[in-house]
Amino acid sequence: MRVVKPNVLLITLDQFRGDCLSSAGHKIVRTPNLDELARNGVRLANHFSQAAPCSPGRASLYTGTYQMNHRVVANGTPLDDRFDNVARMALRAGYEPTIFGYTDQGVDPRTTQSGDDPRLSTYQGVLPGFNRVLNLSEPYPPWIDHLKQHGFDFGDDYNNALRTEPDRHEDLSISTFLTDEFFKWLDHQEPIKEKLGFFDASYRIIGIVRDPNNPHTHGTTIEEFTENVDIMPTIAEAIGVPVPLQCDGAPLTDFLRGITPTRWRNGATYEYDWRHIYIDDSEQGAANNWPRDRRLERQHLTVRRTKDAAYVQFGDGSWLAFDLALDPTWRTTFDDPKRVLPLAQEMLLWR
Repeated sequence: MRVVKPNVLLITLDQFRGDCLSSAGHKIVRTPNLDELARNGVRLANHFSQAAPCSPGRASLYTGTYQMNHRVVANGTPLDDRFDNVARMALRAGYEPTIFGYTDQGVDPRTTQSGDDPRLSTYQGVLPGFNRVLNLSEPYPPWIDHLKQHGFDFGDDYNNALRTEPDRHEDLSISTFLTDEFFKWLDHQEPIKEKLGFFDASYRIIGIVRDPNNPHTHGTTIEEFTENVDIMPTIAEAIGVPVPLQCDGAPLTDFLRGITPTRWRNGATYEYDWRHIYIDDSEQGAANNWPRDRRLERQHLTVRRTKDAAYVQFGDGSWLAFDLALDPTWRTTFDDPKRVLPLAQEMLLWR
């Protein structure tokens, strides 16, 4: 009997908050297509990325490992070629991994033949194992010229869309809006540097899995903590290959079947390394601030996020603990040793 291999489609979205989903109860955002996918699949209500920004987070997604293991600490940090990834794993299973876009990973320079390799000039590359059929990395290819070659007609004045608005008197309501309304929306994820920190608005993301083999679980929601490091092990079981030993995560297969695993994590863990912020890329900057105190053990943080609390451990030994049961807005801290110690011990066990 011929066994038909399942097709696997992995969709990634940049900077999509986990609470910005109408099916999750958001009062303003409307996401009809994602809601439809959730109705025909399983929604992961507490799903977390393991690192920020893009390259570190995607490295965890594609390798199933935490940042402390894959060591991609910033956009542009090369991923060690010795790591397995979802594409290589799929190749071994007889698949043809195809990608539309990019994986945001810099090439390991040890695998190149010269310093002129164009892959060294960008971090918007593609992991080994993938066949890229559509390039969406910068600089973007000339779409209009391409479409014209295939019979699509465009007006010659389309560049008018780039014109700035004409000068006019400022509306007096601008100041009022900023003062009275705008700041009501600030909640630790706005691009005023709070995003580059420990608040989970930057790490809690949307997770939806549709498994046609388990229609009885469609429309259900998983409240347990799940992580991006679980994706590679889940794909491994779906395509019938062993979970690579490097993976720090665990398969979500039981959840997709409607079964709660007997052993599962009671919280999520994620990391942020900010040493790249201290690198001045200007012509004279590197000479002025290099070397600056960029030691990993100081300019790094790890967060242990449970249902009721969040413990933040900084590389210099300092820490913060937030009472999320009392205040889910991350504004109330606590320092009771009886509450802090178990969280710190959980983080040590995680490492």
